[in-house]
Amino acid sequence: MEKLENLVRRSIENILETKNSFDTHELIIKLAHENQREYIALLSKKGGTKPFQALHSDIGRIIKSLIGEFGLSESDSKSRDIFLHENTCSRWSRS
Repeated sequence: MEKLENLVRRSIENILETKNSFDTHELIIKLAHENQREYIALLSKKGGTKPFQALHSDIGRIIKSLIGEFGLSESDSKSRDIFLHENTCSRWSRS
């Protein structure tokens, strides 16, 4: 889980260099795009019938655990997930 936490932290840092807010779907897409091998390796370790959902839930929990470190607040949002389905997720904004 430490490797995933480091990837999430780096993705947050990269996004916040140019924006003051982002949603969980946006971060997941950026993380997967910029770290394709690592993302696939983490995904392959997930069991069950919904490995994407399991990994993305882990990513959401990690973001939530880092909000204090980055001075972020949480609100509800709707956006397209990695499969282009419209879903609710969290929006993270600098306070």
